[in-house]
This record gives sequence, structure tokens and C-alpha cells, in this order.
Amino acid sequence: SSGTYNRDILLNGAATQRESRFEYSFKNSGGWGPWLRLREGLNLTAVSGEERRYQIRVSAVRRGEILEQRELDFVIDKRKPRPPQLIIAESGCLQGTEINFSAYHDELVYYAVNSLVTEHGKLWERKSIPLELKGERAGKIFVQAYSQDKAGNRSSIKTFNLTLDLCIPFLEILSPAPGNFANTQILYINSRNTAWVKYTLDGSDPAARGFIYTGPKSIERTGNIKLRVAALPLQKGKELIRREVVFEVAAESKLSLSCDRESGLYKSGLKVGITHNPGNKVFYTLSEKTPTAADYAFLDVIALDSIPFVSKSSVLRLRVFDQEGKASPEYRYFYIIDRSKPSAPAISVKESNPLAAETEVELKAAGNTKIYYTLDGTLPGTSTMLYKRAFTISPPAESANILVRAIAVNPLEVASDISQYEVEFDTQPPEPPEVQLSTDMPTNKPVKIRSKSPAGSRTLFEISSDGSEPAPVSADSPEATGEMILFLPRGMARIFKLRFASIDAAGNISESDELVTVEFDSEPPVCPELAALAKESNFDHSIDIAVEGNKRVYYELTADGSTPQDPTIDSSEYQGPITLSGRDKQFTRYLIKMLCLDDLGNTGEVEGPYTFNIDLRKPELPVIKGLTDEKIYNRKEVVFSLSDPDANIRYTFTDDGSEPADPTGESPIINERLIFKGEEESVKEFKLKVLPFSPGMKLQGDIKSFRFTIDLKPPALPELTGFEEGKRYKNGVKITMAPADKDHQIYFSYSESFNTLLDPITHGEPYREAITFDIEEGAEQSIFLRAAAVDQAGNRSLGDQYGHFILDKKPPLQPFIEGIADNNISRESVSISFSTDEGKIYYEISEDGTTPPIPNLNSTLYHSPIVLTGRAKEEVTYRIIARAADSLGNFSPAEKSYT
Repeated sequence: SSGTYNRDILLNGAATQRESRFEYSFKNSGGWGPWLRLREGLNLTAVSGEERRYQIRVSAVRRGEILEQRELDFVIDKRKPRPPQLIIAESGCLQGTEINFSAYHDELVYYAVNSLVTEHGKLWERKSIPLELKGERAGKIFVQAYSQDKAGNRSSIKTFNLTLDLCIPFLEILSPAPGNFANTQILYINSRNTAWVKYTLDGSDPAARGFIYTGPKSIERTGNIKLRVAALPLQKGKELIRREVVFEVAAESKLSLSCDRESGLYKSGLKVGITHNPGNKVFYTLSEKTPTAADYAFLDVIALDSIPFVSKSSVLRLRVFDQEGKASPEYRYFYIIDRSKPSAPAISVKESNPLAAETEVELKAAGNTKIYYTLDGTLPGTSTMLYKRAFTISPPAESANILVRAIAVNPLEVASDISQYEVEFDTQPPEPPEVQLSTDMPTNKPVKIRSKSPAGSRTLFEISSDGSEPAPVSADSPEATGEMILFLPRGMARIFKLRFASIDAAGNISESDELVTVEFDSEPPVCPELAALAKESNFDHSIDIAVEGNKRVYYELTADGSTPQDPTIDSSEYQGPITLSGRDKQFTRYLIKMLCLDDLGNTGEVEGPYTFNIDLRKPELPVIKGLTDEKIYNRKEVVFSLSDPDANIRYTFTDDGSEPADPTGESPIINERLIFKGEEESVKEFKLKVLPFSPGMKLQGDIKSFRFTIDLKPPALPELTGFEEGKRYKNGVKITMAPADKDHQIYFSYSESFNTLLDPITHGEPYREAITFDIEEGAEQSIFLRAAAVDQAGNRSLGDQYGHFILDKKPPLQPFIEGIADNNISRESVSISFSTDEGKIYYEISEDGTTPPIPNLNSTLYHSPIVLTGRAKEEVTYRIIARAADSLGNFSPAEKSYT
């Protein structure tokens, strides 16, 4: 996958879908190169010390169609990073010293302390590392470290040597001592491995308000004195060391004794004389013990011896006793006899010999000493330069050495031995390297580069692979060792520029006068361009195909439609136009593949096969789409197209039913399709003639005619007969539907409600014969009709025909009778009345008590009340039956007769 690598890689790929192939393209200085078929792995390389980028597009291709494409980005990085630099937060002590490293933010640093980093390396976490080495003794410590970049390249291992002490802090007050004294006391403090020592004489905190102790000092105070001392250890994290002494100084108004040697610092042993009253005796001790009459008695002088090369301190405490044995106040003296010789200072130079540029010199000495030094080879002394801080020395005008000499001098002006270090400068640059190339430019072969620098020098270089100027050579540039080989995979073209230089041991660099340019071109030549005529594919005559351009072209050709083999440089070489001949009344298919070669020998991809059809057969009309002969259409437009859109077909047509002229080569050509449009509410009759031609118009086929109609005229509404609109019918109704034209088809639907009447075309049924509607006796039903016509073209009539009638076989209610009750007997005339809610009333009556016939339309029609008078002196029994009849002749039931 894309990424950064510190080694050469072999890139392989394969297409996963059937009949597809893997292709690739490199991004070169001029943009993306041609697509090439991957036939073997691509070696992505870089020379040692180079960082080279490869941008690649890969794709899976099947029959010219890209199925999938990706863009990859590789960096081959073989340039080693610079070694890390050690940063020391040094306290001078082993414990408390912290180390860090300087490195680029994207680099890792591995380190080890007092062990090999290759075996015990730890990753630096970019924070201070305390040197906590338990059990280590004071002395030399080494740190090993190397850098690693994101590609995995490692720098050279660098070893840093440190000299550190365990720095166990020590603090001791040698003088004064606790007690009451008659003479002035001296302050003398012994300390080691402390950053500072501070003191106060009033009992306050010396760390906050104390004086810095710089050496022996007389305490010019009397009375009760509280001496407090504090020291800061060199070791980080250690607490302050504190000491204190309480003493009193009370001078005598009349001295009991005097001493000819005051407390202080002396270079050699001394003899101390004492003056006192001759009648008294002086007793003394050489320790911190108060003298008594049992101690040493002073006779003549007190001799304090010294020790060669050693600093020694001595205490002298005295008291005077009179003849009565009474003791005077105590006198205390403190002497430092220093016969030690300071150690010679250490000379530290930042860079090792030889040097080509300025460097920093640091001098170090132990104890309370001063350092004096010279740079001209003379002997150092207190009159020469006093060392204050690290200083820089620069190379002399001419290559020469500088001798650094130094001594350490203590407060007694005793000088150490001389230490010296000779700094060797060499500012004379070496001769530039000789560089040779294995081949002339440009090339597509691997290029071997050999370089050679003068003896005692190394060859460094910088390289660019994009034609730009390489960076200047510096001491951090990669080294050219042995033979460099530049190589690029097929499909790439790059211009490499290299800058070479020699570097000597002092770091002097001398670049070659000119850049080394390597023009590498393995990009295949552009595929051959066919002449304009050959860019077509179908011909009706023999043709010549030609190749444009000045590249050498090789080809393979077949004339039977088979695929030719891939051409090589052993195939036929193109010398001029190639003639492809046809055969009379036959179809001939030629296929050709080509390969081109540039001046460097790069071969392009095999191009082709290109297909050329020489067709001398009589042209045929392709399959017609969208149009049927003799068909009637009710669409607004009819689209005529061909199965072969590239066919050369000429046409003529009319839209009024007249006969069009025969088409010729001058007639219009069918470009993809023809569109014939109708007109609203009209009928247009079209006649079309088409004639096929060969592509070059050399051959023609037979004329074919088509006739069709675009009918956008809607049919008339059908006529509905057999009923009157809204009328009631007692008996069944027979409906007939008559179209305006015999070719029209009628569709109808019906329902009991107008609101539920459906579209007759989409939800109705076709009308074929008269339809009879009838219902059961005693029922009543509304019938709603809806009808529409469709003509042969499929046009629908404008609007629909509607009809409505009622089938009514529901009898009216029995009429109401008034004026008589059943079985009523009256001696007087009786008046009978009838009434009904609808229709008329018919009745039958008998006078002899028999049941009269059932009333019908021929019975007596009731108009007014019926008066039954009877006959004198007779009993007349009347029986009467009445029925209501509606307008359709439906009678109410004859349920009963009245007597």
C-alpha cells in the first residue's frame, strides 16, 4: 500500500475480474505518462542516501472500460537521519544530572546508559532523563544514542562520555566552636559538593538572608553570637544541610595574654609566641578542650608543624592562671596551614581535532582556585589571561595550531602544574571528487556512477529526482561509497541532478564545479497515429492506411477477421501506406496491431487491434424500430429508428397520403431517428420511402415503402335508445347503443347511483348487442348508464354519453275506506268513501252478498262517495272490494272485501 519505505520494493498487481487486465501509469515531470499493461513487477528503488517519490495510477480495464482506478504514492527513503545531540542539564554530580536529546519532531531516539544501545536501547519519550545509577562510582559514564526516522532509517550510533561525581554533600563548621572567648574568632567552614554556603550571625535563617561564604573570615563581633550555616547540595532534590554554633566573645579590659600569630591562613608551619605577666602561668590545648592547670604549660613557643602537599587546620586554646590558681578567660586561635598544590585545570574542547572552523574551549579546576591561561604557547601565570567563562577560538589566517596552556592558583597563590591542549586547525579544502558515468545521456539503461575523492577525504553528495537543483552539500549529506546505480521502472522519465563534494577530516568541503545530470527515459513512445482515412472502420471500397509520425513502427495484419499476434521488432516494418483491398460482393475484415520504437529503444504498448471492414455486398436495410407498416397510431408522434444507427439510409415522405418521390443519394440521411408528428383532432396519412447506401455511397440497396396513419381525431358519442331519460318503467327495458362509425367500439358501465358510476373504458365492458334491464315484482330500481366510443386508432370520444331511467314494480298502498265498518247493518242509506296516497282507485261491488271480482283497470273508477240505498222492505247485503293503481298500472293487493 502507499507509504514510506526505507528499502527498495517490488510492486505487483493483478485484475480480479474476468477478462480484465491491470494497467498502470507513472507521474513524470511532464504530467501523467501513458497507460501501460503490467507484465512484471515494478522495482521502486532509490540509491543509498536518497529520498525518491513514486506516484502511480493503477486501474483494472476490460475491453477499454475502466472498472476500477486508484492512485498510489510511495516514497523510498534511504537517507539516514542525523545522530541525536546530547543536551546535559549538568549539576557536576552523578545524581541530579538530567539528559535530553535534540532531534527532529518526527524522529525517534533510542538510548542506553553505560550499556550498548543495540542491546538495551530504550525509546526517549521527549522528556528529561535523570541519571539515577545506583551503585555507580564517581568517574566516567557513557551514553549511546541513535535517531530513527519515519521510514525506519537509523542514524549512526553516537557515544557521549561524561565524567561525574557521586557528589555526597558535606558541611562542617571548624571555627568558631561553642564556648566563651576573650579574643576575636575566625569563621572557617569546610564543605564539599554544595552549590553554595550561606551564614548568619544573628540566629536568622541563612538560606533566606545569609551571607555567601567565600573563605576564612574574622568575626568582628562581641557578645553572645549565634552562628547559623546552610548549604545547598549539588544533587537535585536534596534538602538543605544546616549547622549552627553558639559562642560568646567578651574582651578583657586588661589582656591576660597576647599572641603573636592571629588566627588565619598560612603557607607553612609556624611558631606561636605568647606574652603574659611573668608571675602567671599559661596552659594550653591543641584541641577543642578548655585548658586547665593539668594541660600543657607554655614555656617558650608553640610549634605548629605542616604536612607537605596537605592543607591542615590547628586549634590553640589558652588560659592564664595566677599564683593563687585563679584562671583568666579563655583565648581561642584557629590556624589553617595549607601546603597543598592545586590540581591542574582540565581543558575541554567542543570538537575533536582537526578543525576547520571556530570551536569553544572550557577550563575547569577544583576547589577555591583561579585559572590563568595563554593561547600563544607562553607559560601561564597570574599576569596572563584570567579565565571567567568558556571562550571561542577561531582558525588563524593560515592553517596552524593553537596551544592552550592553563594553571590553577589557590588563595595562597600556589600554582598547579601546567595543563595544555593543542587545537589543530586545517582550513585548506581538499580537491573535488572525480565523477564518471557509465553511459551517455539520455538513456533508458541503468546508470552507474563512480566517484573518487583525494586520500584522507570522503565523498558526499546531494541528489534531486525532479530536475530541480539539489541542496548544497554539507557535513550531514549522505556519503557516496562504492558505485551508485540509478534505475527507473518502465514508464518513467526523470532528470536526476547530483552534486558531489569532498570532505576532509577537519570538515572542509569542496564541491565539484558542475552538477552531474542523468536524463533517464523509459517512457514508451506515443502510440502511432493513423491517417485520417484509416480512422474510419467501414468502407465500400479498397483503402490505404498510413501511420503519422516519425517513430519506427512494426505491425501484424490479418484479413480473415482473426486477431493478429502481438508485433515485435521482428514483425513487418512500416515503410509506407498499406493497401487493404475488398472482394466483389463479399465482406472482408482486416485487423492490424502496431508497435512503435523510439530512438532509445523504448517500445510502446501494442496498439490495436484496429478493425477495418471492406464491405462490397449490396447494402441491406437494418431492422426498423418504432414503426409498423399499415398501422394506425393515436400518438402525437411516431419515432422511426434503425438497429444500426451508423447505417447510411436516405429517405423521402409525404403526410397527405400522396406518393413521395423515390430517395436518391441527395435525399436526407436518417440521423439516429425520424420523428413524424400528428395534429390535434385530425387524421394524417404518411407514406415513407427508405433506401440503404454503403458508407461511401458507392453501393445502394432496394427501396422499401411504409404507409401509416396518425389519427388524433376523437370519435363521436354513441347513441343510446330504448328508454326515455328519467322515465319510469313497469316492465323490463331493452337498451341499444349505436356507434357513429361501424369501426368504433362502444364501452358502457351502469350503476344504481350516479356517484358510483365508473369510467366505461377502464372499468366497464364492451357493447356487443341490446341489453335488457328488468327487476323482480314488488321492487323498484334506478338505472344510470354511461357509454363512450373508441376508434381504431385508440382515440376516445370527447366526453361520455349518459342515460337514466327507473324500473318500478312496487305496488301502491291499500286505499283507506270511511263510512262503514265490516259487518255493519244499517236501516238507512250508507255513504262509503275511499282515499289513497298515489294513483287511482278501482272497485267492484255485489248486492247479493257474493264476493265480487278483483278490481282491475276495467273496473269502476272511484270518483266520489258511493251511496248504498238498499231496497224497500228488503234486506240487501252489499260486498265491496277496492284497489289502488299507480300510473304504471301497479295495483295494491286485494287483501279483503268489506260487507
